[in-house]
Amino acid sequence: MKGVMVVANFRLVVVLTSFVFMLGACGDNAGGNPAGSSTSAPSSSTSRTAAPSTTLSSPTVPAVGLDLSDAAWVTHGPDGIHKDDGTLVWETATFPAQVARDHEGGLVFVDSGGLWWFPIHASEPTRVRVAAPIYKLVDVAFGPDGPIAVLWDYGPVYVRLTDGELVDAPGGMNPVPVNPWEWRWTASNGLAAWVTEPEMEWDSEGQPSQVIEPAHLIVAEGDLTLVDIRVGGFYEPWARIHDFDGQTIIVSRGPFEPAMPEETFLVIDLAEGAVTKSFVAGGTSATLTGFDVEWTGPVEKLDLGGYASGPIITDEGVTTLGNGRYLVYVKGSPEGDVSLEVDLAVWFGGNEANMAARLDGETDIPVANDDYIRNADSTTLTLPVAANVSVTSVWYDYDTDPDLENDPITYQQFLDVIQGHEERVEGHLRTSPWWATVENGIIVALDEQYVP
Repeated sequence: MKGVMVVANFRLVVVLTSFVFMLGACGDNAGGNPAGSSTSAPSSSTSRTAAPSTTLSSPTVPAVGLDLSDAAWVTHGPDGIHKDDGTLVWETATFPAQVARDHEGGLVFVDSGGLWWFPIHASEPTRVRVAAPIYKLVDVAFGPDGPIAVLWDYGPVYVRLTDGELVDAPGGMNPVPVNPWEWRWTASNGLAAWVTEPEMEWDSEGQPSQVIEPAHLIVAEGDLTLVDIRVGGFYEPWARIHDFDGQTIIVSRGPFEPAMPEETFLVIDLAEGAVTKSFVAGGTSATLTGFDVEWTGPVEKLDLGGYASGPIITDEGVTTLGNGRYLVYVKGSPEGDVSLEVDLAVWFGGNEANMAARLDGETDIPVANDDYIRNADSTTLTLPVAANVSVTSVWYDYDTDPDLENDPITYQQFLDVIQGHEERVEGHLRTSPWWATVENGIIVALDEQYVP
């Protein structure tokens, strides 16, 4: 069953112009090329969105010059470029704010002053082109005469960083995508990553009225799909990739409006299969700082935790469950060990938790612990349980292993607590929410959700 969101509380704008295509204005350039000229040719695929920033100065670049060895990524936002610990690297001029790594330890960025290159150990950036064609910074590729900035207008534009000249597409670039949702990031280890367009319903005025399915993150090796997981949310259905090095990927997701909305950024480690960092920022771009890696996986499971919306947006009126992972409160086992009675709920994390809580009339915003549980309907469902159901618990072994990590327990141990046969710390299991994985109407897995 797919979740449906009726968008009634937002004034919506055209998505592609508000969330993806925030392009800089045209003007003069430093390389002697006619303003607004471009070269259209097959391009690699990425999607960095423009955004605002501030004035040029450098109070923080050390005497040794630009050194990002202690930062896994940087952000470029309204007040400049920052390392992942918040340290200011460089103050920039105003809108837009886009950044990419040059794959040599340095950075390439765009602001209203033009296209800039900040090589590793340089004391300040060099302006490659003045004002235009700025367009949208996509990535940095390699050519026979040095690194090439890949920009996007209505097609790809390639600028050689060493002299600011427009050049033809370097070899090895992917075909031009039909639309921005088909842009692909291909790392040197051969893994490719991209996001899908959300599945929407549109009203008579051409505005989105319902989110049927938010954007998905896809990671593939050739024709083999390694990851296909919902990365958009029901309140932030659109997603874009900022960088991908073959193991770590930076994704942000956002709503329909405003033109430069706050977005939820997720830094995902595919090797760990988890979100390693999440933050919310507006008018911001991000990039990794190192080189592409040789890691090749495999990715067996990608867990975005509370940051990935479940298959439903509300539990109200839900009487049947399609395949998916649902948040439930276990109320009992009315038929012994073969079924469970559950009260369905919906978990929201990150910025979506605040959005959902606000829509539900909550006033304590931001929400505590960066999560929010919507339980609009107390109706219970009785679901059969698979004979080989797997169960993990945070609290069951807390007395002997107080690490608050999910550890395997038997289904009988779970039932003993739920049915009231255990009264120690395991009793938390009776009040904790659980993630129930449902396949063909049957619960095949139960994982306790720790709530502080």
